[in-house]
Amino acid sequence: MTNPRMFKQFDLDACKPQRYATTEFLALENSSSPAAMKSKDAIEHWFSNHPEGKEKRDLRGRFRNRLASNHIGAFWELYLHELFRKSNYSIEIHHTVAASGKRPDFRLIRNDNTIAYVEAVWVGSKSSLALGQDRRASELMDAINSWTFKQFCLGLHIYKVGPENPGFDGLHTCLRAWIDRQHPQSPSEQRTFVWNGSAWNESIEECDQIDSHSKTWIICLRAINKSLFTADTEGLKTLQMFTRKFVWENTLSKTLGSLNAKSTKYQHLNAPYIIALNIGKYCAQEEFESTLIGGESFWGTSQSPRNRQVSAILVGVQINPWSMRDKTLQIYLNPAAEYPLDDTFELPCWKANPEDARFTLHSGRSSAEILGIAH
Repeated sequence: MTNPRMFKQFDLDACKPQRYATTEFLALENSSSPAAMKSKDAIEHWFSNHPEGKEKRDLRGRFRNRLASNHIGAFWELYLHELFRKSNYSIEIHHTVAASGKRPDFRLIRNDNTIAYVEAVWVGSKSSLALGQDRRASELMDAINSWTFKQFCLGLHIYKVGPENPGFDGLHTCLRAWIDRQHPQSPSEQRTFVWNGSAWNESIEECDQIDSHSKTWIICLRAINKSLFTADTEGLKTLQMFTRKFVWENTLSKTLGSLNAKSTKYQHLNAPYIIALNIGKYCAQEEFESTLIGGESFWGTSQSPRNRQVSAILVGVQINPWSMRDKTLQIYLNPAAEYPLDDTFELPCWKANPEDARFTLHSGRSSAEILGIAH
């Protein structure tokens, strides 16, 4: 029986332009860029090093899943497994802890001794609500891009995404009627379109003046004469530019919530316990450190320590198949750990100074260098 692969055999002839609504996994699988091909080769090699059995089959299924939480979460586990393997550990996956019956992601072993337990966590860059909005916005963009207008292409700005997909056919009819009124030589014109839950309407009001209820979509479309882009308009995509109203999400709050949830999940390990965090959105280092030590932080202060069962936090920011050669991991040691961690896997390590609650960096190798994938 042929060993399963993470990716289907790449067929250059079958390669097609990516849809906006494509999943993160399919975007990687169908990409022929040099960076993607190198990442896929590395991932296949790591996967071949993973122990055979149910855990490996489950990992592959989650990696190929359409949900980013499953895909990136599985990638993160595979990345860590290879990092620990390259750091000369024996690795037991989902070892059952006798005292609690719980099963951390990894048990790291050297010379028959348990060095540490590791729980892998991906802190998603967006909430499930925001991810749903992204998916619906992408499906709208794919619908618009499937339409063709002889003289014009389009620019799109999405002001508000409704809770369900609008009637794409209705928008097509409304949009075509508007474009048909444009003079063939007109350079550009824009108009707001509103979905009220049952139909699209063309609006001359400013977007922020529209009284929107929960089912409303509000988009602004600009008709742009194709001649402004190129003299040869054959094959020019309909959707030439798009933007979206920015929605801010509190990454630090989600990160701290994940740490708190995982800190109490495993009790009585009788060995160092590491939480390996992959933060899916940019997070300033100073702000992250402020969540770890001092005041009401995760580890508290030297006078009032908290979460002493968490020996260290292994952290990466936006580690994914596209960035893994450029990003690296760092490890933060708990100064009051019940079971201190002696091994830092050769990674850059931050140690807290009990006097001023500041971290001092001890240099190390990048995770990309340890994995053998550095540029």
